[in-house]
Parts: sequence; C-alpha cells; structure tokens
Amino acid sequence: MARILLSAGMNRPWSPGHSLLPALQRTGHTVQVFDYRSSEDVAKELLATADSFKPDLHIVYGGEPYTPDLIRRVKAKNIYSALWYPEVTPNPQPEVVELGRVYDMCFTMAEGLVEVFRQAGVPSVEWLPEALEPSIYEYEAITDTDRQLFACDVALVGKLESDNPAYMERWKLVKRIVDEGINIKWWGPRIRRKIGTFVLGLLLSKVSRAYGGRFVWNETYAKSVHLSKIFLARDAYPHIRLSMSARTFTALGLGAFYLTYPTKGIEEMFEPDKELILFHTPDEMIGKIRYYLAHEDERKKVAEAGRRKALAQHTYTHRFERMFDLLRARGVKIEAEAGQAAAAGPPKQQA
Repeated sequence: MARILLSAGMNRPWSPGHSLLPALQRTGHTVQVFDYRSSEDVAKELLATADSFKPDLHIVYGGEPYTPDLIRRVKAKNIYSALWYPEVTPNPQPEVVELGRVYDMCFTMAEGLVEVFRQAGVPSVEWLPEALEPSIYEYEAITDTDRQLFACDVALVGKLESDNPAYMERWKLVKRIVDEGINIKWWGPRIRRKIGTFVLGLLLSKVSRAYGGRFVWNETYAKSVHLSKIFLARDAYPHIRLSMSARTFTALGLGAFYLTYPTKGIEEMFEPDKELILFHTPDEMIGKIRYYLAHEDERKKVAEAGRRKALAQHTYTHRFERMFDLLRARGVKIEAEAGQAAAAGPPKQQA
C-alpha cells in the first residue's frame, strides 16, 4: 500500500480537493491531503508535511503557489512528484512549462496538449482527463423552492462573461435560445458591472434576465441538472482534442440529457445520439432542443445511457487508477492492499 500526499485546494465547498480526496482514498492507499490554498506558509508547511507523513508519491492538482525550487526540495526527500494540471489553454504559460520540467511526471486534461507540452520541453507528460466524484452531489430531497428556482427546459452552467471568444460563443447560443422563446436558465459567476462592449451588452440583454442568480456547486449543481430537461454545454476550446471540462462527466453522471457543441474527439468517450447529443450550428441546436422537448421517452433513454457510461468509466477513482497504471509503467511502485479499491457508486438523492 502506497503512502500518497495529495496537494489540492480544499478551502471552498467547490474546491477540487473535495472530489479528489474520497476518490483517491477509494483506491485503497493511505492518503493525506495538503490544502495549499489555506496555508499561510506554503513552502514551510508542505515540507513539514512531507517530513512527518513520509509519502511515496506526491500528487499535485494545480499547485499554483508551488515553485520549481519547492518541488525540487520535495523530490530531494525521495518522493516521486506528479503534477495534474487542470487548465486547458492553447498555449501553456512559460511558468507552467518550467514547473512541468521539474516534476517527475505531468498529466494534462487535454489529449491535444500532450504534444504541445512535449514540444515546449516537458519530457514526461500524459493525458488524464477530468471526471466526477458522485458523492459530493448527494442531497436529501428536492423542495418546492428548488423547483421554483431551478426548473426549466434548458440549463447551462458556466461563464458567459469574459474577453475570451469562447465565452462569447456560449453567450450567442444562450441568446439564440432566449430569442426563440425557449425557457432557459444559466448559472455561473455573476456578471461584473464594468464598462465594456461585451459586458455592457450582456448586462442590458435578455440573456442577463435568464441568469439564475447564483453560482451552483455540489447539491445545487445536482438540482440544476435534475430540474432541467436539457443540459446545454460548449467547452471553451472545442478544437483542442479531448479537452472536455469536468462539466461533461459531472452532468452526464448526474443523469443530464447532455446537448453539446462537440469537442474534438468526444465521440471516442461517449456515443453520439445514444449517450449524448451533438449539434454543430445554432439552427441544429434549436431543432434538437425542440425535438427532444417533445419526445420525453427518447430524452430519458439518452440521459440514462450517458449516466451509466459516466459512472462506469469516468469517475475520479477511475482516473487515479489510470494514473497509477501509467506510473507503474515507468517503474513507480504503487500497490494497493488487496480488495480495498472500489468504484464510486451513483449519488444518492430523491426527486
């Protein structure tokens, strides 16, 4: 059984560490978490934790405050160190590349960025996509208040406000749905009140009135899925191969009828028209929304198939097992106690 130190944010209810820790514990190893986002002295406290816990493996998810020198000091304690980098951008920042060169192993969420990192000089890099941890989405019941807040024909969770063209495209999709008179609600960070062509236009548009009024996570995220008929999505960089966000796996795992603009390669993970539905143009999106709103049985069949696939293959426990397989192939000794590993089950809730 390996001793694993997990560096991950735990400071907010939606911080990734809350998904990663139970998934990693389920693999049967001894795990300790270091919340670098709550630390007052990151270097001192991380090194002290490494000395007291004596891990065999240090997994860093994100690790924004870590420096190359700090990672070298951790590795000097004979601790194999792996970075799981969660951001997807066409051109990784120089500081990320510099860090990647220091870690023993790096994992990127986008398969299309593996070669980008290698060309930038990161020697050991593999693809390890996002996933879901079902347990954090459990809730006791859906109330009348929940129904009033979340019920809609179409839901979207994500940013609409940014200078990034990807969010402009998402905004255009929501606007088209609103203009068609379809009941849509979108959830995410509140629109900032600043002067700017895009932001000002958003604040004054019908799209702003479709805003649900809050950021959703965990229980409220699950309720937004369960009380909408169609879950709409468009990843930020669909041209980057297999760069789906955690939204894809989470919504599907919660039983969403998932209608999405296709990220390159997505059909290799989920079967179109059977586990999720793809659209390529706004007109096609509207046509499919209208069709599936009118065909509930077909909609539920697709949603259930997507749910089964996500829970069977795309939890964070599955991802850690894949990570360990890749590390073992490089000679890293990671052996769980027999019979300890268990897959994550479906979230418990009742409508």
